[in-house]
Amino acid sequence: MKGFLILCSALFVFIYTNLNAKVTTQIGGGIGYGFEIETQAIQFGALFDIEIPFQIATDYRHFFITDTKGPFVISWWEINANTHYYLTEERVTNFYILCGLQYAYRTVINDSDNQIFSTAPKYRSDIGFNIGGGVNFDLRGYNIMPEIKFTLGGNQQLFIGISALFDI
Repeated sequence: MKGFLILCSALFVFIYTNLNAKVTTQIGGGIGYGFEIETQAIQFGALFDIEIPFQIATDYRHFFITDTKGPFVISWWEINANTHYYLTEERVTNFYILCGLQYAYRTVINDSDNQIFSTAPKYRSDIGFNIGGGVNFDLRGYNIMPEIKFTLGGNQQLFIGISALFDI
């Protein structure tokens, strides 16, 4: 819980400082797939231009776990804060590499009527390190951004996603 509060505080500082500065801010959402848990995710996020060729990307991602093994119900969500470094500075298509931090939170609840199993929920939170890359397609007013990311740490997972972001 302490790690979650620190990550939320850092996210608030990034958002507050960028809203007061003369920078480009984009918000939007997307979909993706996590290969460790083998399920789809929906995400909401923001992208802040700091200085070319750097950007800060933050997002909240919720995984939809439908096929569970046994009588368990699992909930999984993540908060990510990444830095994008652009390898190209073209007008329409820009390739970037990313690195950043992730806070992942999982809950496992036993949904069985069998008294042998404990019904107390089990919680687990992990902090990981993101590495990956993507492409930013600038379509004048909105951006399409497919990316691939691998998280190192307690929540090791390969994630492939695509986002649509709009200028605000």
